[in-house]
Amino acid sequence: MKGPDTTLGDGGSSAAEALGLPEKPAVPGPANPLDALAERLLGVPYLFPYQKLVVANALEGRDQIVILPTGAGKSLCFQLPAQLLPGASVVVLPLLALIADQARRLAASGTPCGAIRGGQEPSERAALWKRVRAGAVKLLRATPEALISPAVGEALSRLPVAQLVIDEAHCVSEWGETFRPSYLELGRVAERMPLVTAFTATASPLVLDKVREILFADREVTTVVANPDRPNISYTVLPTLSKENELLRLARSIERPALIFCRSRIGAELTARRLRARLADERVLFYHAGLSREEKKRVEGWFFASRDGLLAATCAYGLGIDKAGIRTVIHRDVPPSVEAFLQESGRAGRDKEASESYLLLSEEDLAHEQAIDDPVARRRYRALLDFALQPLRCRREGLLALLGAQPEVCFGCDVCRRSVRQRSPGEEELLRFVGANRRRHTAVDAALALCGRRSYESARRGLGGAPGFGRLAGWEPGEIEEAIGNLVQRGALRIARRGPWKGRLTTGRRAR
Repeated sequence: MKGPDTTLGDGGSSAAEALGLPEKPAVPGPANPLDALAERLLGVPYLFPYQKLVVANALEGRDQIVILPTGAGKSLCFQLPAQLLPGASVVVLPLLALIADQARRLAASGTPCGAIRGGQEPSERAALWKRVRAGAVKLLRATPEALISPAVGEALSRLPVAQLVIDEAHCVSEWGETFRPSYLELGRVAERMPLVTAFTATASPLVLDKVREILFADREVTTVVANPDRPNISYTVLPTLSKENELLRLARSIERPALIFCRSRIGAELTARRLRARLADERVLFYHAGLSREEKKRVEGWFFASRDGLLAATCAYGLGIDKAGIRTVIHRDVPPSVEAFLQESGRAGRDKEASESYLLLSEEDLAHEQAIDDPVARRRYRALLDFALQPLRCRREGLLALLGAQPEVCFGCDVCRRSVRQRSPGEEELLRFVGANRRRHTAVDAALALCGRRSYESARRGLGGAPGFGRLAGWEPGEIEEAIGNLVQRGALRIARRGPWKGRLTTGRRAR
């Protein structure tokens, strides 16, 4: 059952400024009892208005869905009630990396906590339950898979549990019906809890309805919504014919530390290995769910401490990881939804400094839509594709519209800067080369000629004298073949399928 909605003006990474608050209190000392408790228990000098509202709702026993942008202090909204409510607070987190990251932060604040993990020994579990009964654990962190196990459910039913908190609650909709069905079982856990709060940074109306349906069923729930905008992040869409070439170009110019999000594990690994080799830079690593626990911890620790690292990762890294100084996020592939895009972009600029989010777009992203079987997932992916393909609408306005939020003044995007890329790098050179050499070269020969490398092979094939030889010097032959493939898929180039020119390139109907 839907309860009252509370919409707040702004809760972003610049929340103090947007709400008219100073970065530090204008007068010394806390202003009210909640501020006093936050300072005494967590060392936080004062709370923002939306934090006070969420904490007050929890202390008064109101179920709620809380939508606050990345970097707005969501964790404090459940950590403070956890210190004050009788019993333990169970916090559901999507990733082991996030559990480890929160453990680091909770240890720094002195909050007594524990973790429910798969593979724990019975003796370890028994010791944990004993600490909960004694009041020595105020926060219990768990993945949904660990939490829904019958043994854990039975144990929790006999323990003093004050509230269930689902962090990154959009995962219920994003992942529940695909590769994390355990999220759909959380409603069964929630119905036994005295208080339930779901937190997320971004949620479209569709996702919000799904979260209500799964987690709250017939319970009355209050919705607290702050403006999801992150004004310190500038958004840029980069149409490209070769993502590998584009990533190399960006890696040489962006401000680090930086994240590159990839659709697949193999994509993350290949991206990191290629960039490390091309840049001759050991400060490039990869991260995904297939790594061993030890390797994950090693990479997490390295990147958390790094000031100039470059990490290629899947969505297994990022949700809620609190590394303040990330300057750049690059999406190698179009993410599955606006929520995923903003969550991943929100890894940048958590220190409130100016940061960049780049989205690479090629024909392979358009083709990927056909590989999505679920019609709802396809519709959400298509919505983000349409956003990326729109060269005239402010990026910030487009993203907020997808979330059903009001438009904000744009502090930075390629549209508002009038720097939208009209043509992909290499496109003009490729079309000119093929136009001047119609039906003369295969894609392999064209790549060898355009990269301009004089070798036995290029000489044997007579490529040195081709008009446009070396026009894409600096590109790898594989990158040029990737670009040719994208232009063929678009219809700007064609490969003859029969006759004496079979296998040769020529211009297509859609060449400009």
